[in-house]
Amino acid sequence: MISILIPTRKRAKKLKTMYESLHHMTSTPDNVEVLLYIDDDDIQSIKFIENNKDKFTVPVKHIVGPRVSLGQACNELYNICTGDLIMGGADDIVFKTEDWDVILENKLKDIKDKICLFSLNDLYQDPSKLATHPVISREALDIFGHFLPPEIDCNYGDEWLTYIFKQINRYYPMPSIVVEHMHWLVGKGDRDNTYAEGSANMNRHSYQAFSKNKDKRDLLVEKLRKVLDE
Repeated sequence: MISILIPTRKRAKKLKTMYESLHHMTSTPDNVEVLLYIDDDDIQSIKFIENNKDKFTVPVKHIVGPRVSLGQACNELYNICTGDLIMGGADDIVFKTEDWDVILENKLKDIKDKICLFSLNDLYQDPSKLATHPVISREALDIFGHFLPPEIDCNYGDEWLTYIFKQINRYYPMPSIVVEHMHWLVGKGDRDNTYAEGSANMNRHSYQAFSKNKDKRDLLVEKLRKVLDE
């Protein structure tokens, strides 16, 4: 099972595009689940779920709650997901590779201890350098006890996880699996309020949460190393 965690805010049209691409590219829909965290003031996304709940081929779970950080939203979704692989998804991505789910599940079988991060190709960042939308094994995340620190908001979650798994040589680039990031910075989308607020948060506290907590990242690295050494 692959769980896709997606905190979303006021992007019902982008959610629809993302979901349709997932529907067409997924080989085994009953082995994938989408989990959405929706802010309680996001009426358009709530209506999207209500209007389409009987049409979803890939199962969708959702939480409606107060607006929280990206890290906290991902953690709440992580707490209810069931996958052996857990993806940090987004509402502005489009799945472009057929059978992407089978490819990942087969790759996981090759890793004896199941401690790994797969870095997909978003056609924006180099997947060998940064896991923009990482897919992480449950075995690794259960050691952490969370998906991301709750202090992380909108940005630097990818940097956080990339650092950890590169330190233990369990970072696996997967350039053949394309999950296109329709980001406004590369001319693939409009700069909506969600992007604008994310940029403000990045400068205000996301970078601080990343830069001042290297000791916390290193502690997670050591936890994983201990398991690998057993």
